[in-house]
Amino acid sequence: MTLSYDVARQMLTLDRTHSGNAGFHPMFARSLETARVPLRDEQLQLPLLADKSVVDVSV
Repeated sequence: MTLSYDVARQMLTLDRTHSGNAGFHPMFARSLETARVPLRDEQLQLPLLADKSVVDVSV
């Protein structure tokens, strides 16, 4: 899983196409999710919570 940010487009992308064990659902590992997240005071500010199996990003 890769979480990236494109500053020029102000887009946050979560790429799960290379995730580990994704056998529980056929669409999980094919997922590429995006969301527009504007910068605040020229900084990316993301509330982020991560553990072994979950990443939660509030945008």
